[in-house]
Amino acid sequence: MDKQPSNKWPWSLAIVAVVALAIIIALQINKPFDKDFIAFMELCSHIVIGTVGILFVYYQIREMSKNTYSQIKEMSKNNYSQIEEMNRNTDAALEWNKRIESMKIASTIKDYGENFRKIRAYRTEHDIEPLDKLPRALSDDLVEHVKAVANYFEMIATGIKSDVYKDDILFHSFGNELVKFYSYCSDFIKERHRKIYDTVIWVEFEALAKKWEARISNTKQHVQEVCDPIKQPRTADKETMLDTP
Repeated sequence: MDKQPSNKWPWSLAIVAVVALAIIIALQINKPFDKDFIAFMELCSHIVIGTVGILFVYYQIREMSKNTYSQIKEMSKNNYSQIEEMNRNTDAALEWNKRIESMKIASTIKDYGENFRKIRAYRTEHDIEPLDKLPRALSDDLVEHVKAVANYFEMIATGIKSDVYKDDILFHSFGNELVKFYSYCSDFIKERHRKIYDTVIWVEFEALAKKWEARISNTKQHVQEVCDPIKQPRTADKETMLDTP
C-alpha cells in the first residue's frame, strides 16, 4: 500500500513563516539593518506565507475530494448490490411467469380434442395402424383438422424457442402426443411444403418434434439400462442346492 504523504510539514512552514514575520517586525522596530535587507526578508516571508496558504487550500481540497470519492464509491457499491438483488428478483419473477404461462398453454391442448378425434376416426376408418403415416393427400375437412393441430404445436415450438415457455413443463405435458402427431403427419407436411412452395411453414414444430423424439429415445434407453436385471452366472445346480450336510 502506498504511504500517504504527511500533513505536518505545511504547518512547520507556517511556523517558520510566523517566526520570520516576528523577526521582520522586530527589525522594523529596532531598525538595526539596512532597508534593502529588511525588504528582502519581508518578500521572503510573504512568499512563505503565500506558499503555506496555497498548500493549505490544496490539502483541504484533496481531503474533501478523498471524502467525496469514498462516499461515491460506497454509494456505488450499495447501488450495485441493490441492482444485483433487483436482477435476481426479476429473473426469479420471469422464471415463475414462464412456468405459469407454460402450465396455462399446456392446458389448452384440450381445446383441440375435436381435431384429434377427427384424425383418430379417419385413421380407424381407413385401417391406418398407430405407427403408420397419414397419406399425403387428405380430404379438405381432415386437412383443416391437421392444420389446426400443426399450427397449435407450431405456436408452442415458437414460444419455447423464444424462451416464453418452459421446455420441460411442456415436454412432460404432451411430449409423446406431439412426437406421435408429427410422426404420422410428416409426409403430409412435406407435401404441403411442395404444394404451396413454402418450406418455412411448421418449421419450428418439426424441429421441436425431432428434438423431443431424440429425448424420448434417450430416456427409454436409460430406463431400459437401469431396469434390466443383472445376469449373473449360475454356479450351482439343483442337486447341489438340495444337498444337506
